[in-house]
Amino acid sequence: MAIFNGKKSIVFGITGGVAGLLSALLFLATGIPGALASWSISGGFDAALISLFIVMGQSYYQSRTLPAISRLVSVLIQGLVFGAIGGLLVFGFIAFSNSGNIGRIVGWAISGAICGFLVSKKIPNMSAKLAIIAGAIGGAVGCLLMYIHLGYVTGVIATGAAIGIVVASAEVMFRKSWVEVTVYSESLNGNGINMAKQNNQYTLNLGKDAIHVGYSSDMDILLKAKGISMEKEIALITLENDKCFFNDIKAGVKKEIKPNETITIENCEIKFCN
Repeated sequence: MAIFNGKKSIVFGITGGVAGLLSALLFLATGIPGALASWSISGGFDAALISLFIVMGQSYYQSRTLPAISRLVSVLIQGLVFGAIGGLLVFGFIAFSNSGNIGRIVGWAISGAICGFLVSKKIPNMSAKLAIIAGAIGGAVGCLLMYIHLGYVTGVIATGAAIGIVVASAEVMFRKSWVEVTVYSESLNGNGINMAKQNNQYTLNLGKDAIHVGYSSDMDILLKAKGISMEKEIALITLENDKCFFNDIKAGVKKEIKPNETITIENCEIKFCN
């Protein structure tokens, strides 16, 4: 299983890098002087935008759609608040310890850790602890790149990209059970020749949180409705004692999915892997 060549690492890296660019430009546009303001404002911008864009990247990776506005607003507000608090803590650390360079690395690591934490809350079964560590590593790496004279804007771009890539890669490295989802253009006919084209393929980790399957944009596996579908959620995929189950909510039926077995539902094929 490849780590760095997966679509998720690419998507997270690109979205994180774009967010870093926007964050740096936005901070420079404020023109607010002073180290205290610098750490608090830039910390808030970095955490908010990098987290926001990675969550958007995750939604695109899964369903080629954007998350609900309420979800994006939640990530943005939390990022601004926690990022600003983190920046203030780092400012205090630098002031009292008189350790400028080390303090900056610590600051970027904290910003990355906050991003990892916020992203973990919006992605099914992503370990918060793992995402925090991965985000901190990504932030520290991005900061170190600034010391090779890349400049502030380039450094923040690198930081955002590093956070995204490391978080996505860590999820792949440490996953134990997951489902591979293949999405087609039309519903699949189990008894005949299928003319549907493959539109997308992605993986979702299995763990304590159920995978939600349905027709609304907030579902983890988004199905293509035939006409107008009234059901928001039609099934859950759960992991229980290392066994994968497909829970049909409407029929009230629970079926085990064996390792490497593929089931078909509407326009999606779902394969259990471990």
